[in-house]
Amino acid sequence: MVSVLEKREKSIIAGHALVKVEEILKQCGLENVLVNVELNGDRKDYVVLDELKDAIRLLHKGD
Repeated sequence: MVSVLEKREKSIIAGHALVKVEEILKQCGLENVLVNVELNGDRKDYVVLDELKDAIRLLHKGD
């Protein structure tokens, strides 16, 4: 099992990577790009960058 410290380290690396991805998407005019996800027959659209930021925050918080 991954320790909380390892999760935080990974979240820091992911955060730096996200900054670069965000920069590239903005240069292309795609900062609000959506992803469509279907779960249990229900389809929803999500803003990619917002979802990535939320996931990194959860990873950083740890268990």
